[in-house]
Amino acid sequence: MRYIRFDPVSGIAGNMILGALTDAGVSTDDLREDLSALDLTGWSMTEERVSRGGIDCNLIQVVRDEVEQPARHLSQIERIIGEAHTLDEWVRTGSIEVFRRLAVAEARAHGIDPQDVHFHEVGAVDALIDVVGTFCALYRLGVRGFLSGPVGIGSGTVQCAHGVLPVPAPATAELLREVPVAELPEAGPVELTTPTGAAILVSLVEDWGGRLPTGRLVASGMGAGSRDNPGFPNLLRVLIVHEEDGVSSSGTESDRTTELRTVVDDLDSRTWPDLSRRLLDAGAIDCYTLAGTGRKGRPCLEIVVLAEPANTGGVSRVLFEESTTIGLRVRETARAVLPRESVEVATSLGTVRVKLAFLDGKVISAEPELEDCSRLAAEAGASLRALLREARQIAAVYIGSERTDPGGEIG
Repeated sequence: MRYIRFDPVSGIAGNMILGALTDAGVSTDDLREDLSALDLTGWSMTEERVSRGGIDCNLIQVVRDEVEQPARHLSQIERIIGEAHTLDEWVRTGSIEVFRRLAVAEARAHGIDPQDVHFHEVGAVDALIDVVGTFCALYRLGVRGFLSGPVGIGSGTVQCAHGVLPVPAPATAELLREVPVAELPEAGPVELTTPTGAAILVSLVEDWGGRLPTGRLVASGMGAGSRDNPGFPNLLRVLIVHEEDGVSSSGTESDRTTELRTVVDDLDSRTWPDLSRRLLDAGAIDCYTLAGTGRKGRPCLEIVVLAEPANTGGVSRVLFEESTTIGLRVRETARAVLPRESVEVATSLGTVRVKLAFLDGKVISAEPELEDCSRLAAEAGASLRALLREARQIAAVYIGSERTDPGGEIG
């Protein structure tokens, strides 16, 4: 699995992220091809090598044509991204999540509904290119784990569509709530982090201030900010580390899964058994709900689903069709799992499959499959509890046994 660490000590903006990711190896020609899927006109992308504080960086700029871009609502942005069907679903879902975060932050700052937000700066074509381009670049780099250091926010004031506001702008401050930040007065009165950059970062990052996992450093990149601040390098660094999959020193195995989460307050709980079955049929590894209280004070459920990355599309479709959600949080995560095998044991009522779990090559768990026991007990009119107890006693002989080779016979 590949991890990326952002080092936004000098702040972060959408074009700084693109600059760092293209410096790390993503071709701008490939990005332009990906972004052509968006129903957007009147823009172009330039790439230039520049120096920031004596450090060679990549500067990406989105150039708008003379045609004035409209101020868009969230629904319009969701349509533009959602209809770009040639883009991977992870790219589209992640990009839409960024704009939803922006809408919520702007709405809270101005006391309105997120759907009523007119995106001025962030609704322009350059923000769409920055956001979707970032996810396209990360997808091409194969990055699925995200870390970041503290975020430089700057000081002074900034000119916005609503007038002159203190740094950080209200939406930026809302987005960075609970995130480690630094004012950095030595940079002078300047806005170091934009709402777009903040929204991208908080949508991706799972670990603030954590260490990169041990692995191979496969790439690094320096992305330049548009301004060349005297005495304070305006740049963003990224580091990309590849952690090998396989058996770890703890005796477990690692793999990658996609985690999908959503919170709903209007789902009929009686439909959950059928919904969970359909999710499993669509390729989910696991699914469950957590009870809570929503932001409007209503009881709610958080639906959590784990799926193989290849099955994300089908699982997402079931959630949209069969639950009441209108949006999902999607991220790829690493799992530590025990190696496992299946054997069959003979009980008084018939053959039952048993799942064996190994740690350091030895069986530490032998659990009968409930479905097999339930079926046999029902057919015989016998006690399911008694059959489970019998099957566990028979399977207990495997505890402590060793596997002579991966996938081989058990000794």
